[in-house]
Amino acid sequence: MKPIQLQKTTIDIPFVDVDGRTQLVIEFDRSDENIKRLYDSFEELEQAKNDLSVSENEDIFEDTRAFVKKTKDPIFGEGTFDKVYALSPSVLIVVVYFYQMAMALKEELEMDDFKNFEDKYLS
Repeated sequence: MKPIQLQKTTIDIPFVDVDGRTQLVIEFDRSDENIKRLYDSFEELEQAKNDLSVSENEDIFEDTRAFVKKTKDPIFGEGTFDKVYALSPSVLIVVVYFYQMAMALKEELEMDDFKNFEDKYLS
């Protein structure tokens, strides 16, 4: 019998500088519970991004910082917000990064689902 190849259970998300050097790699755990948390967070993250970009209220930055840290650290690992914020000390930029991460992960997970379906039924 041919052995079953175990699939990688994480997705690496590299952060690179303008010269292409990796500054940070975040690992996304592909567990069912973590994928559910990611999908559940889409609307709230998009709303935070929109609120920050149009607000002049200074309190919203601290409120958003606390919110994003509370919702993203469980998805991407404890301390992730602080690591990303250290690269770009702007709540708005960090929210955009997390939004980009979420959208890229969603796309990758959907492509994996399609590829698995294709391999199983169309090959």
